[in-house]
Amino acid sequence: MDPPAIFYLLGFIVPVNIAGFCDWCWNLVPNAITLPLMLAGMVHQTIYGGLEGLREAFPGGFAFFIFGCFLYRLGGIGGGDDKLMIAIGCWLGAGKAAVIVLAAAIIGIVWGLYKYARMGILRERLQAFLGALYLRLVYGTKPGWSWPRLPEDVNAPVPREAVPFGTCLAVAATLLIIVWGGR
Repeated sequence: MDPPAIFYLLGFIVPVNIAGFCDWCWNLVPNAITLPLMLAGMVHQTIYGGLEGLREAFPGGFAFFIFGCFLYRLGGIGGGDDKLMIAIGCWLGAGKAAVIVLAAAIIGIVWGLYKYARMGILRERLQAFLGALYLRLVYGTKPGWSWPRLPEDVNAPVPREAVPFGTCLAVAATLLIIVWGGR
């Protein structure tokens, strides 16, 4: 039994894009969107895929929970981005969600490079990165340079060069769902 398109649209595409819009505007992915989206993904997979669907949803969500926690710990993404990745994993399973996260990372890299160029710091950041990479690969030293991190305090201002990854996830999910023909 194939899920009706309207349920898929209202249950997945619309909430993911609302979360992406919130991240773009306020650098915040609300729990009020991501937590019900996770649950809806599990329910959707169970209704339309039975036990096999649940076997696809649970590992998809769990895999991105682990991956998101790792990225969150590094300071590269916020907790809302992590929960949005989990929700995408619950809806689509680990395979399709991995493609979406990879596409979102590519979108984020391009967006970040564009932001750096507009801010006039692209050359400086690339030189620092390539110099640190050279020292690491040739001499095995740990460089003194590191990527800018998100602040630990939730109320602290987000760095101006930060890219809202939730928005990248929403764009990638929407584009790839269109390319895949709906599911």
